[in-house]
Amino acid sequence: EQLLGERIVRALPELLPHRRRLLGEHRTVMSDALARHLPQWRVPRPAGGLSMWVQLDRPGSSALTSLCEARGLALVAGPKFSVDGSLERFLRLPFTSPVADLDAGVQLLAESWEQLSARATRSTVDERLPQVV
Repeated sequence: EQLLGERIVRALPELLPHRRRLLGEHRTVMSDALARHLPQWRVPRPAGGLSMWVQLDRPGSSALTSLCEARGLALVAGPKFSVDGSLERFLRLPFTSPVADLDAGVQLLAESWEQLSARATRSTVDERLPQVV
């Protein structure tokens, strides 16, 4: 392990430009997919790193990540990154997976968000209806 680590460290000057290009492509694919499937979200373009910090159009990242996890997509909701459990309007989205997985993941994410939005709309409408006794 140490010899392999030493070889990697020595090769970093060659590896880093390739990795930066690859991550840049993945970031673009993720940004484009989010713009296509979830245009109501605010998606800043990070200058670097391995993930995006997106802002949802309404609070609900904890419910969204639970629904996504049940469908096989593991994500981390905004409140996990705050000391007080706030940040429900935010979601951390890594873009390190293969490109095909990124697009499929964003599609699943959009379907899940639509499902939650439909639930929220139904619940709001139901609350306005008179109760029958």
